[in-house]
Amino acid sequence: MRFIKAHCSGNDFIFIQGKSVKNTAEFVRKLSHRRFGVGADGVVFYEPNRAKVLARYFNCDGSEADFCGDALLTLGMLVQNGVNTVSTRKGEFKFEKTHNLVRLEMPEPASLKQMEVEGITGYFLECGVPHFVTFADDLEKLDVQNLGQKIRYNELFGETGTNVDFVKVIKKDTLKLRVYERGVEGETLGCGTGSVASAFVAHKLRLTSEKVKVLTPGGETTVELGSKIFLCGTPIIVFEGELKEPIESSTERR
Repeated sequence: MRFIKAHCSGNDFIFIQGKSVKNTAEFVRKLSHRRFGVGADGVVFYEPNRAKVLARYFNCDGSEADFCGDALLTLGMLVQNGVNTVSTRKGEFKFEKTHNLVRLEMPEPASLKQMEVEGITGYFLECGVPHFVTFADDLEKLDVQNLGQKIRYNELFGETGTNVDFVKVIKKDTLKLRVYERGVEGETLGCGTGSVASAFVAHKLRLTSEKVKVLTPGGETTVELGSKIFLCGTPIIVFEGELKEPIESSTERR
């Protein structure tokens, strides 16, 4: 089975052309393991179909997500032959690429509401997947793992939980972001939907402009707000490979 390993801002993925395999959740968990597998935050199964590419995204814990901004942005770099639309469980979205830059249409944020969780004031919204956005002055000293986990599993978000975005406004056109990702169950180096959610909330609060650069530990993306919303980034293909041996099982991802 051939695969491609790639990332966008350090948010890394394994791409496999074809339909999902049998026992997909178990396969994804093993393949995503950073010691016993290839290692990744998630796995994308994709099938080009004329001008569209059909995509299914699985978190490294084996759960399937409706959408993943960085994964689909990276997929836009991989597909060829006039493909300009990605079809997901959230619908169809256009993308365009120029050299090493990909610009992806994103789901319209919805259900925005202010709330307090674990004593922290923030904003919940759906942005392809659920996000809780909160602002912090000192991101470097923040315990993203523990605090993010408490918020992610808070009963206010039900069984599905939420991703958690810790944001600092640097200036009118720049945000800094750290994210605890649901399905990874830890901090990731980047997050496309988190970048959009954070930029959207910051703009609603009149803290930033419509076009915002989002800095994450793994790099940067740009969010463009308007009648439609776009995520822009420069995905990197790391290597290609082939799975030849059964992937050993393990209970620990890393």
